[in-house]
Amino acid sequence: MMQKDTRYYDKESSQYSGKRYPAHPSTYVQSFYLRRLKLLLSLVGKTMRGVGLRLIEIGCADGV
Repeated sequence: MMQKDTRYYDKESSQYSGKRYPAHPSTYVQSFYLRRLKLLLSLVGKTMRGVGLRLIEIGCADGV
């Protein structure tokens, strides 16, 4: 059985969040993802207020 070389994915995963969620979007897609992230964080903040959670993981990818 051939072992996969994961170096490419290890390198990309460390840069994924910065590419997807830059401080200042330069494309529509980046703008869309930032808006979606803000909406999700707002919803989680309103829903989970006072529950005492410190960490929530939704889905996969970069975990942002």
